[in-house]
Amino acid sequence: THHDAFCMWDTKLSKWNSVNMGPKRDLVGEIASAVRKRGLHFGVSNHSAWNFQFFEHNHKNGYDAKDTAYQDLYGNPNFEGKKAVASKRDIDRWLARTIELCDLYQPDLYYFDWGFKKPGFEQGRKTFGAHYYNQGVSWGGKMGAPEVVLNYKSTLYPEGSAVKDIERGRMTEIADMVWQTDDCVYDGHTWGYVPNLQIKPTNRIVDELIDIVSKRGVLMLSFAPKADGSFPKEQKTLIKELGGWLQTCGPAIYATRPWEIFGEGPAISKKLAYNGKAVKHDINGIGYTAQDIRFTRNKANNTLYAIALDWPEETLTIQSLSGVDMENLTSVS
Repeated sequence: THHDAFCMWDTKLSKWNSVNMGPKRDLVGEIASAVRKRGLHFGVSNHSAWNFQFFEHNHKNGYDAKDTAYQDLYGNPNFEGKKAVASKRDIDRWLARTIELCDLYQPDLYYFDWGFKKPGFEQGRKTFGAHYYNQGVSWGGKMGAPEVVLNYKSTLYPEGSAVKDIERGRMTEIADMVWQTDDCVYDGHTWGYVPNLQIKPTNRIVDELIDIVSKRGVLMLSFAPKADGSFPKEQKTLIKELGGWLQTCGPAIYATRPWEIFGEGPAISKKLAYNGKAVKHDINGIGYTAQDIRFTRNKANNTLYAIALDWPEETLTIQSLSGVDMENLTSVS
Protein backbone atom coordinates (compact mmCIF):
# COMPACT_ATOMS: atom_id res chain seq x y z
CA THR A 1 0.00 0.00 0.00
CA HIS A 2 1.33 3.42 -0.90
CA HIS A 3 0.38 6.95 0.23
CA ASP A 4 -3.04 6.65 -1.40
CA ALA A 5 -4.09 3.72 0.91
CA PHE A 6 -5.33 1.58 -1.98
CA CYS A 7 -4.51 -1.97 -0.80
CA MET A 8 -2.76 -4.23 -3.31
CA TRP A 9 -3.80 -7.36 -1.39
CA ASP A 10 -6.94 -9.26 -0.42
CA THR A 11 -7.76 -7.08 2.57
CA LYS A 12 -10.85 -7.56 4.72
CA LEU A 13 -10.53 -4.02 6.07
CA SER A 14 -11.43 -1.90 3.03
CA LYS A 15 -13.29 -2.19 -0.25
CA TRP A 16 -10.49 -0.13 -1.84
CA ASN A 17 -8.25 -2.99 -2.94
CA SER A 18 -6.92 -4.73 -6.06
CA VAL A 19 -9.13 -7.81 -5.57
CA ASN A 20 -12.41 -5.87 -5.54
CA MET A 21 -11.37 -3.31 -8.17
CA GLY A 22 -8.98 -2.77 -11.07
CA PRO A 23 -7.13 -5.98 -11.94
CA LYS A 24 -9.27 -8.02 -9.48
CA ARG A 25 -6.10 -9.87 -8.39
CA ASP A 26 -4.26 -10.32 -5.11
CA LEU A 27 -1.08 -8.69 -6.37
CA VAL A 28 0.89 -9.01 -3.11
CA GLY A 29 -0.05 -12.68 -2.81
CA GLU A 30 0.90 -13.47 -6.40
CA ILE A 31 4.27 -11.72 -6.12
CA ALA A 32 4.98 -13.40 -2.76
CA SER A 33 4.31 -16.81 -4.30
CA ALA A 34 6.45 -16.14 -7.39
CA VAL A 35 9.36 -14.73 -5.36
CA ARG A 36 9.42 -17.63 -2.91
CA LYS A 37 9.16 -20.17 -5.72
CA ARG A 38 12.54 -18.85 -6.88
CA GLY A 39 14.02 -19.30 -3.39
CA LEU A 40 14.19 -15.55 -2.72
CA HIS A 41 13.21 -13.57 0.35
CA PHE A 42 10.00 -11.53 0.14
CA GLY A 43 9.41 -8.05 1.48
CA VAL A 44 6.55 -5.54 1.55
CA SER A 45 6.56 -1.75 1.47
CA ASN A 46 4.06 0.25 3.50
CA HIS A 47 3.77 4.03 3.11
CA SER A 48 0.14 4.39 4.15
CA ALA A 49 0.82 6.24 7.41
CA TRP A 50 1.25 9.33 5.22
CA ASN A 51 -2.24 8.91 3.77
CA PHE A 52 -3.88 11.57 5.97
CA GLN A 53 -1.45 14.21 4.67
CA PHE A 54 -1.14 12.90 1.10
CA PHE A 55 -4.69 14.10 0.31
CA GLU A 56 -4.43 17.23 2.46
CA HIS A 57 -5.42 19.60 -0.38
CA ASN A 58 -8.38 17.41 -1.29
CA HIS A 59 -9.68 17.77 2.27
CA LYS A 60 -8.91 21.48 2.55
CA ASN A 61 -10.58 22.33 -0.75
CA GLY A 62 -13.67 20.22 -0.12
CA TYR A 63 -13.30 17.91 -3.11
CA ASP A 64 -14.51 14.29 -3.03
CA ALA A 65 -12.60 13.60 0.21
CA LYS A 66 -15.53 15.16 2.07
CA ASP A 67 -17.75 12.26 0.91
CA THR A 68 -17.88 9.76 3.81
CA ALA A 69 -18.04 6.91 1.30
CA TYR A 70 -14.40 7.66 0.41
CA GLN A 71 -13.00 7.93 3.93
CA ASP A 72 -11.13 4.63 3.79
CA LEU A 73 -9.25 5.92 0.75
CA TYR A 74 -8.68 9.56 1.68
CA GLY A 75 -8.38 9.32 5.47
CA ASN A 76 -10.04 11.39 8.18
CA PRO A 77 -7.47 13.98 9.28
CA ASN A 78 -8.06 16.66 11.87
CA PHE A 79 -6.88 20.18 11.07
CA GLU A 80 -4.77 22.54 13.13
CA GLY A 81 -5.34 25.68 11.14
CA LYS A 82 -4.55 24.61 7.57
CA LYS A 83 -2.31 21.74 8.61
CA ALA A 84 -3.63 18.16 8.44
CA VAL A 85 -3.04 16.08 11.58
CA ALA A 86 -3.61 12.34 11.82
CA SER A 87 -6.82 11.49 13.65
CA LYS A 88 -7.23 8.48 15.93
CA ARG A 89 -9.13 6.72 13.14
CA ASP A 90 -6.26 7.39 10.69
CA ILE A 91 -3.78 5.86 13.13
CA ASP A 92 -6.00 2.90 14.04
CA ARG A 93 -6.70 2.21 10.35
CA TRP A 94 -2.97 2.29 9.56
CA LEU A 95 -2.10 -0.12 12.36
CA ALA A 96 -4.88 -2.59 11.50
CA ARG A 97 -3.88 -2.76 7.82
CA THR A 98 -0.18 -2.91 8.67
CA ILE A 99 -0.76 -5.91 10.95
CA GLU A 100 -3.08 -7.59 8.42
CA LEU A 101 -0.48 -7.29 5.64
CA CYS A 102 2.10 -8.87 7.99
CA ASP A 103 -0.10 -11.75 9.07
CA LEU A 104 -1.46 -12.66 5.62
CA TYR A 105 1.87 -12.85 3.77
CA GLN A 106 4.55 -13.35 6.46
CA PRO A 107 7.07 -11.01 4.79
CA ASP A 108 10.77 -11.50 5.50
CA LEU A 109 11.24 -7.73 5.31
CA TYR A 110 8.85 -4.91 6.19
CA TYR A 111 9.87 -1.51 4.80
CA PHE A 112 8.37 1.76 6.00
CA ASP A 113 8.59 5.22 4.48
CA TRP A 114 8.35 8.52 6.36
CA GLY A 115 4.65 8.71 7.23
CA PHE A 116 4.63 7.21 10.71
CA LYS A 117 7.09 9.72 12.14
CA LYS A 118 4.18 12.13 12.63
CA PRO A 119 2.78 12.79 16.12
CA GLY A 120 0.44 10.09 17.38
CA PHE A 121 2.09 7.13 15.65
CA GLU A 122 4.66 6.24 18.33
CA GLN A 123 2.50 3.71 20.17
CA GLY A 124 1.48 2.15 16.85
CA ARG A 125 5.14 1.82 15.86
CA LYS A 126 5.89 0.01 19.13
CA THR A 127 2.81 -2.21 18.84
CA PHE A 128 3.64 -3.24 15.28
CA GLY A 129 7.35 -3.76 15.99
CA ALA A 130 6.51 -6.13 18.85
CA HIS A 131 3.85 -7.90 16.77
CA TYR A 132 6.15 -8.41 13.77
CA TYR A 133 9.06 -9.76 15.80
CA ASN A 134 6.77 -12.08 17.78
CA GLN A 135 5.29 -13.33 14.52
CA GLY A 136 8.82 -13.90 13.20
CA VAL A 137 9.46 -16.19 16.17
CA SER A 138 6.20 -18.05 15.52
CA TRP A 139 7.18 -18.48 11.84
CA GLY A 140 10.41 -20.26 12.78
CA GLY A 141 12.73 -17.63 14.20
CA LYS A 142 14.02 -17.41 17.76
CA MET A 143 13.67 -14.87 20.53
CA GLY A 144 16.37 -12.28 19.86
CA ALA A 145 16.76 -13.56 16.30
CA PRO A 146 13.29 -13.57 14.73
CA GLU A 147 14.66 -13.95 11.17
CA VAL A 148 12.69 -10.96 9.87
CA VAL A 149 13.89 -7.45 8.98
CA LEU A 150 12.08 -4.29 10.09
CA ASN A 151 13.23 -1.12 8.29
CA TYR A 152 13.01 2.40 9.65
CA LYS A 153 14.25 5.85 8.70
CA SER A 154 15.77 8.59 10.85
CA THR A 155 15.28 7.72 14.54
CA LEU A 156 11.79 6.20 14.34
CA TYR A 157 12.89 3.00 16.10
CA PRO A 158 15.58 2.88 18.81
CA GLU A 159 19.04 2.19 17.44
CA GLY A 160 19.75 -1.54 17.44
CA SER A 161 16.09 -2.54 17.47
CA ALA A 162 15.61 -2.54 13.68
CA VAL A 163 17.55 -1.97 10.44
CA LYS A 164 18.13 1.70 9.64
CA ASP A 165 17.37 2.70 6.05
CA ILE A 166 18.96 5.68 4.30
CA GLU A 167 17.11 6.89 1.22
CA ARG A 168 19.57 7.46 -1.66
CA GLY A 169 22.40 7.94 0.82
CA ARG A 170 25.11 6.07 2.70
CA MET A 171 27.04 5.83 5.93
CA THR A 172 30.43 7.50 5.84
CA GLU A 173 32.11 4.94 8.15
CA ILE A 174 31.68 1.30 9.20
CA ALA A 175 28.48 0.99 11.24
CA ASP A 176 28.10 -1.06 14.43
CA MET A 177 25.25 -3.10 12.92
CA VAL A 178 23.85 -3.79 9.48
CA TRP A 179 22.08 -0.89 7.74
CA GLN A 180 20.46 -0.35 4.36
CA THR A 181 20.48 2.07 1.45
CA ASP A 182 17.35 2.24 -0.69
CA ASP A 183 18.04 3.59 -4.16
CA CYS A 184 16.68 3.42 -7.69
CA VAL A 185 18.05 2.79 -11.16
CA TYR A 186 16.96 6.38 -11.89
CA ASP A 187 18.51 9.54 -10.44
CA GLY A 188 16.69 12.34 -8.66
CA HIS A 189 13.32 11.63 -7.05
CA THR A 190 12.15 9.22 -9.74
CA TRP A 191 11.07 5.79 -8.49
CA GLY A 192 8.79 4.51 -11.26
CA TYR A 193 9.12 3.98 -15.00
CA VAL A 194 9.59 7.12 -17.09
CA PRO A 195 9.81 6.88 -20.91
CA ASN A 196 13.10 8.03 -22.44
CA LEU A 197 14.75 8.70 -19.07
CA GLN A 198 18.28 7.31 -18.84
CA ILE A 199 19.09 4.87 -16.04
CA LYS A 200 22.38 4.79 -14.11
CA PRO A 201 25.34 2.93 -15.63
CA THR A 202 25.95 -0.55 -14.22
CA ASN A 203 29.48 0.40 -13.13
CA ARG A 204 28.13 3.21 -10.96
CA ILE A 205 25.67 0.92 -9.18
CA VAL A 206 28.39 -1.71 -8.64
CA ASP A 207 30.64 0.97 -7.09
CA GLU A 208 27.79 2.06 -4.82
CA LEU A 209 27.11 -1.54 -3.76
CA ILE A 210 30.79 -2.17 -2.93
CA ASP A 211 31.10 1.03 -0.88
CA ILE A 212 27.93 0.16 1.07
CA VAL A 213 28.94 -3.44 1.81
CA SER A 214 32.41 -2.35 2.97
CA LYS A 215 30.66 -0.35 5.73
CA ARG A 216 28.36 -3.22 6.86
CA GLY A 217 25.46 -2.09 4.71
CA VAL A 218 23.14 -3.67 2.14
CA LEU A 219 21.62 -2.14 -1.00
CA MET A 220 17.91 -2.35 -1.79
CA LEU A 221 17.77 -1.32 -5.45
CA SER A 222 14.48 -0.33 -7.05
CA PHE A 223 13.83 -1.26 -10.67
CA ALA A 224 10.93 0.30 -12.58
CA PRO A 225 8.71 -1.94 -14.71
CA LYS A 226 6.16 -0.52 -17.13
CA ALA A 227 2.42 -0.52 -16.37
CA ASP A 228 2.01 -3.91 -18.09
CA GLY A 229 4.65 -5.48 -15.80
CA SER A 230 7.38 -5.75 -18.43
CA PHE A 231 10.87 -4.34 -17.88
CA PRO A 232 12.47 -2.00 -20.43
CA LYS A 233 15.40 -3.47 -22.35
CA GLU A 234 18.03 -1.27 -20.67
CA GLN A 235 16.87 -2.35 -17.20
CA LYS A 236 17.03 -6.03 -18.18
CA THR A 237 20.55 -5.44 -19.48
CA LEU A 238 21.48 -3.80 -16.18
CA ILE A 239 20.08 -6.76 -14.20
CA LYS A 240 22.11 -9.23 -16.28
CA GLU A 241 25.29 -7.14 -16.03
CA LEU A 242 24.91 -6.88 -12.24
CA GLY A 243 24.34 -10.63 -12.10
CA GLY A 244 27.39 -11.26 -14.27
CA TRP A 245 29.59 -9.15 -12.02
CA LEU A 246 28.26 -10.89 -8.88
CA GLN A 247 28.78 -14.30 -10.45
CA THR A 248 32.49 -13.48 -10.68
CA CYS A 249 32.97 -11.25 -7.63
CA GLY A 250 30.16 -12.46 -5.37
CA PRO A 251 32.50 -14.07 -2.78
CA ALA A 252 33.72 -10.54 -1.95
CA ILE A 253 30.10 -9.41 -1.35
CA TYR A 254 27.87 -12.24 -0.11
CA ALA A 255 28.07 -13.17 3.60
CA THR A 256 31.07 -10.88 4.10
CA ARG A 257 31.99 -8.61 6.99
CA PRO A 258 33.83 -5.27 7.14
CA TRP A 259 37.60 -5.33 7.61
CA GLU A 260 39.46 -3.08 10.10
CA ILE A 261 38.90 -0.12 7.74
CA PHE A 262 36.40 0.17 4.91
CA GLY A 263 38.76 1.53 2.29
CA GLU A 264 41.36 3.92 1.01
CA GLY A 265 41.77 6.39 -1.85
CA PRO A 266 40.92 9.98 -2.82
CA ALA A 267 37.12 9.48 -2.88
CA ILE A 268 37.03 8.96 0.91
CA SER A 269 37.25 12.73 1.34
CA LYS A 270 34.29 13.35 -0.95
CA LYS A 271 30.98 14.01 0.77
CA LEU A 272 28.19 11.45 0.38
CA ALA A 273 24.45 12.02 0.40
CA TYR A 274 22.88 11.12 3.74
CA ASN A 275 19.21 10.49 4.54
CA GLY A 276 18.05 11.47 1.09
CA LYS A 277 19.74 14.86 0.98
CA ALA A 278 21.25 15.10 -2.48
CA VAL A 279 24.94 15.97 -2.74
CA LYS A 280 26.48 16.86 -6.07
CA HIS A 281 28.96 13.97 -6.02
CA ASP A 282 26.19 11.42 -5.49
CA ILE A 283 23.91 12.84 -8.17
CA ASN A 284 26.64 12.71 -10.83
CA GLY A 285 28.50 9.69 -9.49
CA ILE A 286 31.50 9.86 -7.21
CA GLY A 287 34.02 9.37 -10.00
CA TYR A 288 36.03 6.58 -8.38
CA THR A 289 39.57 5.80 -9.56
CA ALA A 290 41.83 2.74 -9.41
CA GLN A 291 43.29 4.19 -6.21
CA ASP A 292 39.88 3.91 -4.53
CA ILE A 293 39.82 0.50 -2.85
CA ARG A 294 37.16 -1.03 -0.60
CA PHE A 295 37.76 -3.96 1.75
CA THR A 296 35.59 -6.85 2.88
CA ARG A 297 36.47 -10.16 4.57
CA ASN A 298 34.87 -13.55 4.82
CA LYS A 299 33.04 -14.69 7.95
CA ALA A 300 35.91 -16.97 9.03
CA ASN A 301 38.22 -13.94 8.88
CA ASN A 302 40.91 -15.77 6.93
CA THR A 303 40.35 -14.11 3.55
CA LEU A 304 40.61 -10.39 2.82
CA TYR A 305 39.04 -8.95 -0.34
CA ALA A 306 40.38 -5.69 -1.81
CA ILE A 307 38.12 -4.31 -4.54
CA ALA A 308 39.44 -1.57 -6.83
CA LEU A 309 36.64 0.73 -7.98
CA ASP A 310 38.24 1.21 -11.39
CA TRP A 311 40.48 -1.08 -13.45
CA PRO A 312 44.09 -0.69 -12.16
CA GLU A 313 45.79 -1.70 -15.40
CA GLU A 314 49.21 -3.37 -14.75
CA THR A 315 49.72 -2.89 -11.01
CA LEU A 316 47.63 -2.34 -7.90
CA THR A 317 49.18 -0.77 -4.81
CA ILE A 318 47.28 -1.17 -1.51
CA GLN A 319 48.62 1.44 0.89
CA SER A 320 46.66 0.11 3.87
CA LEU A 321 48.63 -3.16 3.85
CA SER A 322 52.04 -1.49 4.19
CA GLY A 323 52.20 -2.11 7.95
CA VAL A 324 50.39 -5.46 8.10
CA ASP A 325 52.21 -8.60 9.29
CA MET A 326 52.36 -10.90 6.24
CA GLU A 327 54.16 -13.81 7.95
CA ASN A 328 51.13 -16.14 7.85
CA LEU A 329 49.97 -15.11 4.38
CA THR A 330 49.44 -18.20 2.25
CA SER A 331 48.37 -16.79 -1.11
CA VAL A 332 47.49 -13.69 -3.11
CA SER A 333 45.19 -13.93 -6.13
